Amino acid sequence: MKVDIIIAGFGQGGAQRQCAWLANALAEEGDIEVRLLHFLDGENLPLVNPEKVEVVRLPTSSLYSLANVTQVARAVRSRRPSVVFSWLHATDVVVGMARPFFPGGTRWVVAERDSNYPRNWRYLLRRRIGRHADAIVANSEKGRHYWLGAGYPGERVHVANNVLSPGIESAPQAARRFDFLYAGRLEVQKNVEVLAEAFCILASRRPDLRFGIVGDGGLRGRILEIIASHGVSGRVILESYDPNIMGLFRSNPTFVNLSRHEGLPNTILENVACGNRIVASRIPEHVAVLGEDYPLYATDYGDPTAVASVLERAAQEDWSRQTLHHAEARLREMSPERVVGQYMSIFRSLGEDA
Repeated sequence: MKVDIIIAGFGQGGAQRQCAWLANALAEEGDIEVRLLHFLDGENLPLVNPEKVEVVRLPTSSLYSLANVTQVARAVRSRRPSVVFSWLHATDVVVGMARPFFPGGTRWVVAERDSNYPRNWRYLLRRRIGRHADAIVANSEKGRHYWLGAGYPGERVHVANNVLSPGIESAPQAARRFDFLYAGRLEVQKNVEVLAEAFCILASRRPDLRFGIVGDGGLRGRILEIIASHGVSGRVILESYDPNIMGLFRSNPTFVNLSRHEGLPNTILENVACGNRIVASRIPEHVAVLGEDYPLYATDYGDPTAVASVLERAAQEDWSRQTLHHAEARLREMSPERVVGQYMSIFRSLGEDA
């Protein structure tokens, strides 16, 4: 079976890491040939194993150029894969527009990595075009319900786990040490303004603690303003994305994620694998991983003062890895072999439906 995975680029997000790891895992399957098409490079491109996965960069002047449609159509027609698997909204739109030009036996699958989107024309267009895909593969039940709410047939919306991050135990330790760490994109979805305010509030009360915010994004300037306004710039540190993200998690024992919504939260899973204490917003996607009874949820995750109180309690209480028992059981479902089995079953079913 030939599979083309198409993604816009390999920036710093967890979805890009998952795309690389899944491509590698699928390529280990004996009867599948994986080609990875992308328009832009990025920090996570080196995660792809070029000895197993054919990597092709398509030329582009912009992710929103109509010429991308022609590039994708030509690439797919020349190889005639069984499955074209698109990742992230810009690519989904391009692939959907190229879909009428695919060979007759090629099926189009959309990856759903989130569960909620703003009412922005890009996402509305993606939702409309995505209805014509042969299948949707979400990484969470909430992602599945997003497409059911769009009127997509339920029998064609599947859920498959993320691949457990490889090489966590062998990742080199990071030099930086923080009492509380956030690492990820600095965007509205991640609720990083509230996170920064909460870090600053607790830093003002507890000068013995250090807080790290590691990442890049549209709210970077706003985060710097928040830190400066509290006068805690020596204790709340903002740093750019670190490609040694696993080493950073291994070296810092308390991770904070206050996301407003997720798909299957990669950074939560990665910190569970490290055995770290996690403070998380109480959203369904986090509860699905950590369990209903997990003790360090920020229920009022829109209130920086309330979040700071949860962080302070986390700093004061003893921690046992046993607290992660529910999450560790979820991780056992995410071995590359199990996840590849899920995807292969989905891909093969598309041939049966043809």
